Amino acid sequence: MTGSTAALVSFEESSALLHELAGVDVSVKQVERAAEALGAEIVADERACVEKMGEAAPTMYLGMDGTGVPMRAAEVAGRAGKQPDGSAKTREAKVVAIWTAESRDEEDKPVRDPGSITYSAGIESAATSDTSPNRSDFAERVLRETTRRGFTEAARCVALGDGSAWIWNTARELFPQAIQILDRYHAKEALHRAAQSIFGATSEGKQWATARCAELDDGKLHAIVHALRLHAASSTEAGQFDAATKMPPGVRQA
Repeated sequence: MTGSTAALVSFEESSALLHELAGVDVSVKQVERAAEALGAEIVADERACVEKMGEAAPTMYLGMDGTGVPMRAAEVAGRAGKQPDGSAKTREAKVVAIWTAESRDEEDKPVRDPGSITYSAGIESAATSDTSPNRSDFAERVLRETTRRGFTEAARCVALGDGSAWIWNTARELFPQAIQILDRYHAKEALHRAAQSIFGATSEGKQWATARCAELDDGKLHAIVHALRLHAASSTEAGQFDAATKMPPGVRQA
């Protein structure tokens, strides 16, 4: 009960809920100690238990992402960050998610299968030196979760990401056979940045970006590449986006 409440609300609120709903008096400090001990057990279990669960679907999807988590000052002491003075107030929690999408909606488009998604996350690095024989801590987490789900046993393996280098590096290192997909939201975001770089904050730029996004929705990638190449020499953003389209077979957008 203590672990369940502490996972949802603050330690102080957990103590109050346990008293109000169960008539059990657990001090705030006791809640904290119990939650941290349970967390340590979960961490150990995640590393030790890597047994396959369920059967692989024809297509399995792997997503990776990261987000900043506010930390106590002691946890970020000496770390470089995005504050004006170069310090950090957050650390990045990285998450790996795996799911299937064999179901179809009313328009016969794939939708995520209910109950198919699993997550694993941690505040750990995805970086490792080129000469290191070891994988990064996060790559090891990804490998454990994909092993549990039988990711590589699927006929098609798909890795989705927002374009961050560490995501593609991890996907290439662990699953070179996987189809890599840049998610549609970030692809459109990059097109708007390219429009800003080419035209500035003008109505012409907005119209250009809208047209490119419509081509993306229609799957007209060659039209987008052509439009970008017209400005690649004069726009850094357009040049970078154009270069990103020169991907090896198996790398796609969605």
